[in-house]
This record gives sequence, C-alpha cells and structure tokens, in this order.
Amino acid sequence: MATDQRQAQPELRLVDAPPPPQDDEHDGAVGIKPARPNGVRQREPGEDDGPDYVTPGRRTAAEAKRPAKPPAFVPTLITLQDLASPPTETTILGGAIPLGKTTAFYGPTSIGKSAALAQLAFAVASGAESLWGLPLMPGGGAVLIYTAEDSLDDWKRKAATLAVAGGVNVVAAIERTWIIDKTEGVARLSELVSVSTKRDDFMVVRHQAQPTEEQDALIAAAKAVQAKLVIVETASRLVDEEDNAHFSALQSALGRIGRETGAAVAISHHVTKDAARNNDQSLEAARGGGALIANARNALALFPADDRQAAAVGAERGANFDPADLFVLVHTKSSSSKLKNPDVVLVACKGTLGRFFRRPEELALTPEERAVNTERQRERLEKEREQLQRLWNFVAQYRETQPYVTMTWCRDRCKEIGLPKHVVERVFNLAVAEERGVLVLWKSDGKGKSYRLGRDPSQSPPAEPIAGDSRLPPED
Repeated sequence: MATDQRQAQPELRLVDAPPPPQDDEHDGAVGIKPARPNGVRQREPGEDDGPDYVTPGRRTAAEAKRPAKPPAFVPTLITLQDLASPPTETTILGGAIPLGKTTAFYGPTSIGKSAALAQLAFAVASGAESLWGLPLMPGGGAVLIYTAEDSLDDWKRKAATLAVAGGVNVVAAIERTWIIDKTEGVARLSELVSVSTKRDDFMVVRHQAQPTEEQDALIAAAKAVQAKLVIVETASRLVDEEDNAHFSALQSALGRIGRETGAAVAISHHVTKDAARNNDQSLEAARGGGALIANARNALALFPADDRQAAAVGAERGANFDPADLFVLVHTKSSSSKLKNPDVVLVACKGTLGRFFRRPEELALTPEERAVNTERQRERLEKEREQLQRLWNFVAQYRETQPYVTMTWCRDRCKEIGLPKHVVERVFNLAVAEERGVLVLWKSDGKGKSYRLGRDPSQSPPAEPIAGDSRLPPED
C-alpha cells in the first residue's frame, strides 16, 4: 500500500499577539518611532541610514517619494446596437433641463429667478403637462430643493402664492416637493484643495475639487426621495470666491449629483451689473468666472423683454402691458440632442405673498388695468423725452469744439449731463436710433462710430404710448 510521502503541514492558527513592551527612550512601542504627519518617520540627529520605521499602515520614505500610480482608463467602443437604438435624452421643460445633467438658470438680481424656479418645481411635482406653453416631462416627479438663499418659510409663501393664483395643483405638488434649508451654517457642496506631489527634483502642486459632507448628504437625500429635479440656489452662496477655479469645483459637484442620482440639476446664478444694465442675455453675462455656465450642459436666462419682444406682445394682444412687467425666458444653451426652446415672453403678476409668471395670452386685463398701464407708459415716455433733451443740449454746447461725439465721450461726462453713467448709455442708444435722429451717424471706422448733432427732441411731436412699448428701462 503506497504511503503519502508529503510532510504533514503544521496547523495555522490566529492568536492574539501580546502587547509590545514599552521603552521610555522611544516613548512608545519598541521598534516604532514617532512619525511625521504623512507617515514618514523623522530621523534622530546622528542616526545612521538604517531602515525607515513608520507607524503601522503608513507609507515608508521610499514609497512617499514614488509618484502615485496613474489612474487606469477603460476605453469604450460604440456598438452596432448603439447605432440601431441610441439612448434617448429626457428633459424637464421642453428641450431644456435634461436628466442627469446640470442646467444654469441666470439673470439679473431680483428679476424673479427664484419665483420662476418655484413655479417650475411645483409644476413638475404636480405632474402638470405643460408650463408657459412648453411641455413638461410626462408624469413629473419628486423635486428636491437645496436652498442657501430663500428660507423654508420663503418657500412656504411661494407655495401659498401659487395655490391662490391657480394654474398649478399645489396640493398635489407638496406631496412630492422636498426642501433642505441651508440658509444658515455650512452650505458648500465642494471644496477646492491644493495637492502637492514631490518628484525627483521638483514639486508638483495642483488644485482639485473635493466632495464635502453636504454634497454626499444631498446625493443621499435625492436618492431617498427619488428626485427627478434638484434645484440648487444660489451659486454665489456656495463658493468662497466667484472665479473659474471655484465655479469649476462647484460644477464638478453638481455633475456628480446628477450622475449618481439621475436627476436634472438646476442652479440659479446672477449676472454682472453691466449685463443687467445692457440687458445682455449671452452666456458671458454671468457674474464671476464663466466656468459655471460654460461647463453646464444647459442654460436658461430670465431678462426684461426688449423693445422687439415687448412690441410683438402688444401687437398680438392689443393690451398695454407695463414694460416693467414683461420678461423673456431664453434657452441660451442646449445639449447636442435637443433643439433650443423658442423664446417665451412672460408677464410678472403680483400674488398674495409674492410674484409669479404667466404668458400674455393667459391674462385678461380689465379696462382699469389697461388705463393704469397706459398712464405709466405715458410717464415713462415723458421721462425719456426729458433725458434725450438733456443729452442733446449737452452735445449742442460742445458743437464748436467737438463736432462729433461717441458714447464713451458722453459717458465719461455723465456728471455734466446730469445722468448716471448707465443711463447715459441707454439714452445715447435711443438718440442714435434712426427713427429718433437726435444723433446722426458721422463716420464709422475701426475705432468705432462717431455721431453729430441731429434733430432737437423739443421740435419733435411727443410720442404716444403704444402697446408693449418698453423703450425706457424701469425707474432707477
């Protein structure tokens, strides 16, 4: 009978190791000396170059000097199946606000961005079919609001205002609308940290975004309520500095929230003072660094309606809406698979506890309201005429020494004209309009346009209020 010639292996057992003996000289476990914060032990003076001792679980000196292993990339091919059945992109509002991606919602301060977002939130949560003439995602879904600007009480008032105004089933909406009030305390969703890596003969320092506890908690909350839309307000409260570095870090955080929850993420942001004064709706109008809006996959802008848009509303409705109440929602940036929404002109309406927006065709003005709006327009046109006269008189007194003028020349002399600098810019644009002829084009070259004195405003018949006229900005 053959016998097994292999030696029997000893049995291996796990046993509790006795505690290491204490050594007063080292003030700790024998063989383990105090370590630096990064885990590399500081050598004693005069000590030889023996092996490095480090705290358990920390790197040795040699390991600390080696560069970190680069991340592995796994390239992916597009398959024939992808060509036959490409993935579809679902959006919340028409072709805007896609699921899983970030949308920037920007406009001038106090324009009504928060009120518009509230209408959107309650409409989506109620399962409404459309909002402002644009289709909503079928069935809607839960909405999570992370607010560092308006408090929970403010949002309660918004809900009450819409409940009275109608148009949205707020009773159904509040069953799926969740609010995280971060108006007090820490609200940061990202942190910008500096990471240093030592190479052979130089140090590499890079800045990178780091998730915060608030970011992780927001993702967990969005998953818990199965949110389809996460609204974050406002960008300026979520960064230490409004520059590209901090906005890139915030955008990275918002992108992660969208990817991990599958929800659409909409964040509100302000524009610069110059953009507000000039009604600049471009992507570059955002305050601070442009990284927030440039890196967002979608962007919506809410601005006062311009002359053309306001006049079109007046012609269609035959109603004298006050220009100060007319706004336009512009889809300034869309994802590659969706077309931009058409511009939507909205009328700001005063509710019981705040404002809300309606399309002009949804409103029926009473004769009294029309009369009030007509009178307000008449007052604005009179103010416009007075400001144009100031500009004309100023240019006329310099006719001999300054035969032609530019906007910059007039703006720099705003105190002599008696108007604020931004008002001079607006009035100058009115003056050079062809139908006014207060200032007439003199020459145009590579340096810009110059104008000479034209028709005296006092010699022109006063303009009459017209439907939707918004040539003058709101009161300063």
